[in-house]
Amino acid sequence: MRIYIAILVSGVVGVLIGGVATYTLRNTVFSANEIAASLPSTIETPDHDTVAAFPSHEEHTKDLDSYLRVQTLRDVSRLTSDFDQDLSLHLLLAQADIDDLEEHISQSDAISSKKKRIDVLSVIFGRYAAIDPLKAIDRVLELNRISEGEKYEFISSIFEEWTVSDLDTVIATVHELPQVVKEIGASAVMTRIDY
Repeated sequence: MRIYIAILVSGVVGVLIGGVATYTLRNTVFSANEIAASLPSTIETPDHDTVAAFPSHEEHTKDLDSYLRVQTLRDVSRLTSDFDQDLSLHLLLAQADIDDLEEHISQSDAISSKKKRIDVLSVIFGRYAAIDPLKAIDRVLELNRISEGEKYEFISSIFEEWTVSDLDTVIATVHELPQVVKEIGASAVMTRIDY
């Protein structure tokens, strides 16, 4: 109990001292030289001859996490951990427009692992859905290098994304789509309505 009282009293005293100092110094203006002179002599100030130079761009970026400099899917694949690859892929796509997404879809052909390629395409189409869901669905249907089942999974993911952002438009649009797509869309709508 004594410790709690001591902590409380020291906190109150600290606030009072800070308040009094602020009140008494509120109209006092200090020059830069006065402030520099009040610093301990071991700290170098701008008035001294030695001023640290800014590091070069290369020095500055070499210690940054590599996912901050990723610009292509190839850059993503060079990262050593799945976590860094996933994070960098999402960061890469976060500001991507449709032209960028089309370029990334083309680049995905170079991914040798089918599972990784499908995972990457899934994220790409997630971003595509956030921009233009109907165009994303059409683009999935155009892909020749994935199975029908994978296409349906992508379309389902697109609808899931779309129902989060604009459920009313999905409901109004789903009946105009081809039958298979309509069924996937209706399922996504029913799932979202259950939330």
